[in-house]
Amino acid sequence: MPDICQMMQDEVLQENPNYAIIRQLLSVLFTMIEGERKKLVLDKDVLQKTQNISFKNFLTILEENYKRPVGVEYYAEKLFMSARNLNLICQNILEQSVSEIIETRKLIEAKNLLISTDKTISEIAFELGYNENSYFSNVFKKKAGISPSEFRESMKNLLTS
Repeated sequence: MPDICQMMQDEVLQENPNYAIIRQLLSVLFTMIEGERKKLVLDKDVLQKTQNISFKNFLTILEENYKRPVGVEYYAEKLFMSARNLNLICQNILEQSVSEIIETRKLIEAKNLLISTDKTISEIAFELGYNENSYFSNVFKKKAGISPSEFRESMKNLLTS
């Protein structure tokens, strides 16, 4: 691009500048600028598609492994990327960290098990990969606003009334 600009300047400085040449050079310059703009748009679209594919793959792996006591590094490794990159993708798509998405999936399953089974809270915690019942209860209460036992009780009341 600097060469084209220099050529235009050289032509303008001529004693009798040829404006047809300047118009042609301007046209070439605009064509080059548009080409660069399209590349940026395409790069952004390709990046978004790649992120969407990676995110869908993460959700598939999460669905197969959410009951295991594994963290962000495990999922990132399965996707052949860094934990930071996986977190960036999740932030871009859901505005949540990988950890938050994992905890949300576990919470959904915990609620399902609390409603549909007679398993103890300790059994549910263990089944979902929590080593400590108290940690599970704290995470549940933080996310759901009530304890697992309060949730189970309120659901029983809803279903029997």
